[in-house]
Amino acid sequence: MKVSIAALLTLLFGAVSAIAASSPGAASLNYGYFCAVEPIDEAFAEGTISGTVSFVADVPSFISEGSLVPAQLGIGFGVHVRALPEFAGPVTVYIEHPPMGPNGVTKQVWETSIGADEPEYLGYTFDMAYELVTGSWSLSAEAENGTVYSVDFEVLDAGLMPPTPCGATPLS
Repeated sequence: MKVSIAALLTLLFGAVSAIAASSPGAASLNYGYFCAVEPIDEAFAEGTISGTVSFVADVPSFISEGSLVPAQLGIGFGVHVRALPEFAGPVTVYIEHPPMGPNGVTKQVWETSIGADEPEYLGYTFDMAYELVTGSWSLSAEAENGTVYSVDFEVLDAGLMPPTPCGATPLS
C-alpha cells in the first residue's frame, strides 16, 4: 500500500492539530494557512524583527485549516478569532518560533485589539527568505483578563506539503 507524504503527515501530526489550540477568551477560533494578501496599512511594532506589522482589508480565507504550514514565500498563517466580550479590546500578540534572522530572534510581540462582534485575522506571513524557518511556532494573544487564544503550528519544508496555488517558490 502506497501512502502519500501528505497522508503520513496528517497521521503523524493530526493528533497535534486536535490539541494544538486553546481559546479560553475566544467566542470563535479557526486556524490555518492562506495565500498572502496585499496589506492595506502598516503600524510600528518595536517587538518585531521588521519593526512593523501589516494589516489586511478582510479576513483571508484559509487554503487549509489546521496546524501544518508550508515554509514558502507568499504563505500566511494564523487565526480567525472573535473574542468573548470580557476579553475584547487591547491585546498583546506573541509569536514564538525557531531562531530567525541574523540575531537568532525567537519571539516577536506587538499590541493590537480584538473585537467581540466579527472574526479578525492575526498571524504571520512569509515575506522574506530569512523567515522560512521550519519547526514549532506558537501564536497567542493575551488580554487584561488572560489568554484569548494560543495555537501551536508546525512549519514544514514546503516540499513535504501539498502544492499551494500561491505561486511562490518553496524553501526546498
